[in-house]
Amino acid sequence: MDQEWQIDVKKSSALAPPALRSWLTGLAKTVRERAKQVYAHRGKYRPRAAGEEHPYPWKTRQGAGGVFSYRIDRKNPLLKALIESLPSDTEAQLETLLRLIEETVPVQQIWIDTADNQDGVAGPFEGEAQQKLRKHIQICHEVLCSHGLKPAKAWDQISAFAAFLGSDAHAIIGTLREGESR
Repeated sequence: MDQEWQIDVKKSSALAPPALRSWLTGLAKTVRERAKQVYAHRGKYRPRAAGEEHPYPWKTRQGAGGVFSYRIDRKNPLLKALIESLPSDTEAQLETLLRLIEETVPVQQIWIDTADNQDGVAGPFEGEAQQKLRKHIQICHEVLCSHGLKPAKAWDQISAFAAFLGSDAHAIIGTLREGESR
């Protein structure tokens, strides 16, 4: 079938027969869509319950010409509380820092690294020392409580936050929550 597939002598290239091209294109599109859903799922988290705040700290925006950009969700309850806990005279500097981070997210490099690495990418706080992770979690809890949330509700928000969905973080949250209720 070398002739039908226009396979060269070196077997280094082929061209599908015209009768199969649309079918193969459709098949490739289906496979790409499934792969895209698998990768996109890694960036999404469990469905929200009614009235539950969105725990994911990033928003995707599609601009003119179909170009995508990624923004930090400043309305995310945990991020908003952390931002508001800072002195007001640092607001402009923080906003500049966040915008610089947003404008330089290395999307293409992330895509290439993910595609090249069959083991995937590191999860949030992967490899972080337990004490450092514990400190981050405690700071988030203190800030949420200082913004009027009851301790249990603050723990619920922290548990739902994308960065703390790993088993290490959940174990730490459980320990801290349990210690607080004593």
